[in-house]
Amino acid sequence: MGYRSNVVAYFYVTKNDSTEPLFDRALTLLKLWWTEGEHARAIGEAWGSYVEVTESGVLFRCDDVKWYEHYTDIKLFNEAVKQFRKTFIDNGELDGGSGINKLFCYEFARTGEDNDDNESETDGYGCEYRISINRSIEVN
Repeated sequence: MGYRSNVVAYFYVTKNDSTEPLFDRALTLLKLWWTEGEHARAIGEAWGSYVEVTESGVLFRCDDVKWYEHYTDIKLFNEAVKQFRKTFIDNGELDGGSGINKLFCYEFARTGEDNDDNESETDGYGCEYRISINRSIEVN
């Protein structure tokens, strides 16, 4: 059995009036990175069925998973996040220093079986806080 978690991560590009001219280019870069980057094959083999390409990025959702840091698949995922940050968010020279790096965001949330076992993080200049944790019980 083991302890199980639900996990959601979103790698996306923000869009507003000031970023719109760069949005399509940024989204193309993000999708290419996810599908063709050096990590993409390993991630695809481990997590491919949990990935959805959206109108603004890549959404990862995995329910009822053993999310232990020392597991190989979790290490692969965490390495992909590290590479995403390095390649896009922290890279001020991306696209010739156009400022396109300010369009990329990353959000992550994990809930464990215990009510107080919640984890979340965000990174990027224009994060839109698209992921939130809400634990509730409803009776109809």
